[in-house]
Amino acid sequence: MLQVTLYQMRKNVGRLTAAGIAILIGTAFVAATFVAGQLLVATSTNAMTTEFGDSDMVVLGDYQKDSGEWVNEPLTQDDLYTVASTQGVATVSATSAYWFQVTAGQKSDYVKPTFTSEDDRLVVPHLDTGAVPTQDGQVALDANIAERLEVSDGDTITMLGGDDTSSGVSLTVTGTTSDPSGAFVATGGGALMTPGTLQLILNAAGDDSDAPFSTLMFTVDDDAVPATIADALAGSVDGRPVLTIDQYAEQQLSSLTGQANIMTMIVLMFAAIALFVAGLVISNTFQVLVAQRAHTLALLRCVGANRKQIRNSVLVEATLLGVASSLAGILAGIGLVQGVLLVLTQLEVSTSIPDTVTIPLTAVWVPLVVGTLVTVLAALVPARIATKVSPLAALRPQEGAGEGGRRVGILRLITSGLLTVGGGALLAGSLVMAKDSTELGPLVAVGILGGALTFIGLITSSMLWMPKVVSTVGNLFNKLGAPAKLASANTMRNPRRTAATSTALFIGVTLVAMLSVGAATTRATMNTELDNQFPVDAIAETWGSDNTIASDADVERTVRDLQAIDGINTVAYGRNVALASEFPGENSDGYPNRQVTAVNPDEFRAALRDPSLAAMVTEGTYLLGAWDDATHVKDTASFWVAPTSNDAGDLPPAAEQPGYSNAHSLTIAKGFGHSYGIITDTDLDAILASDPTGDTHPTATFFIKVDDVNNAGDAMNAVRDYFGEDNVSVTGLVLEREFYQKAIDVMLLVLVGLLGVAVLIALIGVANTLSLSVIERRRESATLRAVGMSKRQLRHSLGIEGMLIAGIGAFVGVLVGALYAWLGAQLLFGGFATPIFTVRIWDIVLIMAVSIGAGLLASVVPARGAARTSPVAALAVE
Repeated sequence: MLQVTLYQMRKNVGRLTAAGIAILIGTAFVAATFVAGQLLVATSTNAMTTEFGDSDMVVLGDYQKDSGEWVNEPLTQDDLYTVASTQGVATVSATSAYWFQVTAGQKSDYVKPTFTSEDDRLVVPHLDTGAVPTQDGQVALDANIAERLEVSDGDTITMLGGDDTSSGVSLTVTGTTSDPSGAFVATGGGALMTPGTLQLILNAAGDDSDAPFSTLMFTVDDDAVPATIADALAGSVDGRPVLTIDQYAEQQLSSLTGQANIMTMIVLMFAAIALFVAGLVISNTFQVLVAQRAHTLALLRCVGANRKQIRNSVLVEATLLGVASSLAGILAGIGLVQGVLLVLTQLEVSTSIPDTVTIPLTAVWVPLVVGTLVTVLAALVPARIATKVSPLAALRPQEGAGEGGRRVGILRLITSGLLTVGGGALLAGSLVMAKDSTELGPLVAVGILGGALTFIGLITSSMLWMPKVVSTVGNLFNKLGAPAKLASANTMRNPRRTAATSTALFIGVTLVAMLSVGAATTRATMNTELDNQFPVDAIAETWGSDNTIASDADVERTVRDLQAIDGINTVAYGRNVALASEFPGENSDGYPNRQVTAVNPDEFRAALRDPSLAAMVTEGTYLLGAWDDATHVKDTASFWVAPTSNDAGDLPPAAEQPGYSNAHSLTIAKGFGHSYGIITDTDLDAILASDPTGDTHPTATFFIKVDDVNNAGDAMNAVRDYFGEDNVSVTGLVLEREFYQKAIDVMLLVLVGLLGVAVLIALIGVANTLSLSVIERRRESATLRAVGMSKRQLRHSLGIEGMLIAGIGAFVGVLVGALYAWLGAQLLFGGFATPIFTVRIWDIVLIMAVSIGAGLLASVVPARGAARTSPVAALAVE
């Protein structure tokens, strides 16, 4: 019987190819999803950890406790030596806790030091010209900063460790560097030096303490266990977090999205969807194929084959086809992702994207098992039907016999109803619970299961509702002539065939629409979250007493000049002062080191990405700054002007300080990440009225909004050039946001690639089903020709029927896909953000156009063959 099976497979290569393509596409989609998932996780990890080079682990000096309290305790040289002496640690480096002003002639800028290391993996900048600093007193500058300062290799610059320009240290420029990983996108560049050089700068400014570090980064030995190293360091670094790079990336992602494993959940969600949809497409296509061969299989019964042999023959054929097609699909899926990766690498979309794919085992065994298993399962029902047909009955023509009047069974109705209602209940329950849950993983799994069950329920009941929908719409076209009227009637004459054909496209289009709407909704939602995380694109701050804004005319001129820069949208001005305060939990005597920025609320609102935040800036309100210790802050606090001092112990008690009697009480509100507290101009004027000396002179801050957050580099360089001769630091937070944006764009680009694969699945599904349907009806078409229908009318009738069935299936698929996308967004983002439901109209138009075109092509091409066959030949019994 095996030889007969192999012979039948060789004889029916054309029909098997149609099913094999569906299996290949489905398994390719599954494999591509898993591979793309690995790529997505790797890209997001790289984007979050660029400042640490290729280190394995980090020790954080700035971190958030479980209680929510932020701790900012710089690490020291002793901490570095402690880490270096820990068993399993290979090499150690650090990131600086400070920024410093660097000057050359009349030009100045601000840089963040980064350090040399004996291990190149821990050196973040890339050397472009010259040499790496090897001695104290040497520095390699970022090429953009070197150009801005007009210095080159061998020149001398001055780096200041404080406000006093006489405390600067002369450094020799040994080379220029670039920042391909984007580690210094927010500051415009770094300065590569030895740790000893940093100590020289601090000592020159009168600071004899060890140079502080914000983070220690290190590599580990090949046989080291990160968890063991973390445990060994837990007590010796004063409880600071010791994390692997992956753990740090998850922590950063959690601060951005509210869920550390959001990327993994998205990947698993699409993998589950891929498995489900691929299974449906494979099942649908293979059932049509095997059903066509039921007549041939029954003929084998006539020549002596028993039922078991017939059933095994079908299952062996399905197994061989499933394995071969699945293996081809795995290679195709991996190749597709690698091809997309090569394109992205050539386009230099992001340096965070790996050059080659990483192939997880799940990308091999899951699609292989699923493709083979689903193919075998799809063959079970037709094989069982073939074994139950008597040999004599099988000798009669089978085409279309008895299918038209068969009704939907009660069991099918009950089953589909239970699946739809039960799945809907699971989905609704997961949505409700996700609102208050911090662990979305299990809920997402339950939600996917519920969605899958409802989808199966819709598909199993499609024979009940799909033909009626198609026929109702088809009746609208009856006036177009006999071919259109016949096409409409045919959709109801054989509801099973109509349902099978339309459902094939319905399945694919549902996935396509869900990916399209889901990707658009994800982008809009994440953009809104980025607006919240980075409400201000850039901030330019003046430093030192010699950098005050002398008059309103100076402010107006600066704002006007900045807004004239190409790419700058809006600029708002703020005044910075140091005020004494009574924050509960801090020195009750107050001290004058609380930095505050006063703004005009209307101007400030225009400069923010999230205008709703500006609505919080009202008279009588103090928005907490990032440097404020808000752990014990209550509802209100008093502010006043006190004598300048860096030591609160030098001041008399608050009640005895001049100006305290005129202290201004403000309501405390949550801030949005700006370094200083935010108040209104009106409140600052009232506070300055308490100045006993009248000598308080505000410095300036300019809040800058750009036109395009995705292309802000040139604009930010122009802003830095504008302030080149002033003691002004420019922090381009928009460039850091752009880095996150690129990570999101890569994720969506991967989804677009999966969208393209889903389109292929949809087209293959409808083309296979419609083509086989038309081929099935060769005798029916010949009968129509025999009673007078012309070739043209036959082609038109089949073409209209194909477009009608495909169009309705696509339309329903778009609606269901959009619904699932909305529900999925609610499930994934509902716990930490309000999903922004977004539909790209042109995507929907394209989906409908491609689907209707596929229906036309799938019907007309076989119909041309049917029309060319003479009625007598077509009516002959095979």
